[in-house]
Amino acid sequence: MTTPAAAHLEIEVKARVADLAPLRAALAARAAAQEQPRLLEVNLRFDTPAAMLAQRGEILRLRRSRDVRLTHKRPAQPAGELLGRPEVEVVVEDFEATREVLERSGFVVVVRYEKYRALYALGTVQVALDELPFGEFVELEGPSAQALQGAARELGLPWSQVFQGSYLSIFGWLRAHYGLTARNLTFAEFAGIELADLGLPQSAAEIAHR
Repeated sequence: MTTPAAAHLEIEVKARVADLAPLRAALAARAAAQEQPRLLEVNLRFDTPAAMLAQRGEILRLRRSRDVRLTHKRPAQPAGELLGRPEVEVVVEDFEATREVLERSGFVVVVRYEKYRALYALGTVQVALDELPFGEFVELEGPSAQALQGAARELGLPWSQVFQGSYLSIFGWLRAHYGLTARNLTFAEFAGIELADLGLPQSAAEIAHR
């Protein structure tokens, strides 16, 4: 069983933070509605064996958290001051069955990545408090750059510190910079790894504009 697909233009920014606690306090002070409690999120990125989707700048992702969602993202396009990605997403019933359908259709899992995520609604902006194997981040997603800038101000996030780019791009930078052997962005593969200052968000901003 699936729900109807929802298509929209995804406009989002991220910022690395030392501690999520001040953001939780700021959200509570503004009576932001919690849409999802802190949950482990498991993501599988798919592509063809010849990496055709990556070559076209497209993303095919299967995600399991409070529900299971299959998402396709097209290449980024200008959205005012920022970039946005047209995406279509559908809620599906079974994570493993959907994975099998994709693999039988010729797609392969190219990377698995995990994070703990809590979601809040601050006006028209969705705020994600993310805990990844390499640090803590906040992600803002909304209808426009202006809406995201307003949310950043409310939360005390300097706009100069936000960047556009994926966590997998950061993972790739870390692998190259530190010579990490982890093939997936999972807590198990990062167990025991002690990372120095990551040089973020500057490095992430550079990655986003390559």
